[in-house]
Amino acid sequence: MLNLLRLPGARFLSHLAIVFVIWAALMRINEGIDPLMSYYLALAAMYATAMFGMVILVGLSGQVSLGNGALMAIGGYVFALTSLNWQTVPILGWQWNPIWSMIFAGFGGIAVGLIIGWIGARLRGPYLAGLTLGIAVGIPAIATRFPELFGGETGLMLTVPYPAGGYAPAVEPATIDEAPLDEAPIDEAPLEQAPLDEAP
Repeated sequence: MLNLLRLPGARFLSHLAIVFVIWAALMRINEGIDPLMSYYLALAAMYATAMFGMVILVGLSGQVSLGNGALMAIGGYVFALTSLNWQTVPILGWQWNPIWSMIFAGFGGIAVGLIIGWIGARLRGPYLAGLTLGIAVGIPAIATRFPELFGGETGLMLTVPYPAGGYAPAVEPATIDEAPLDEAPIDEAPLEQAPLDEAP
């Protein structure tokens, strides 16, 4: 009997299919929950991804790396910079979408990770830990050195006008009518206070 997993590229395609099924399930779940819960799930997925990277490096290979946070920061900066500064997709000319920022952020982290991996490929133990520690310290230093580009210590601020993922139905924000602080509400009469030297 033919084993399909033994065919060239079959294992990769099976993993890709699993990822697609999980992605589709998450997008379906995202449509039925409120934006705050969607944000919490996205935050948990982000930290889970970082944890999986540490499991592969520390758990399977036995190497100590202290620079995973720097790679996450690079991905975050790539996402923010592309979202703030690009209106169309380079070369293709398509209208910009936050999904493209996610793709560029992933490839930005991969590119820097490959460079770091190539530099530290022959390092082991404390030497690799020292290299990755230097990177973890250097990335925030670069961000604070160029505040006009990276936002300094506060970082870059983004506005997200839709639930995480962008696939949930658009929700119109509720309009809130508020009276200015120095005026009384329209539908309520101002409270009358008795002078302090008189009995109520």
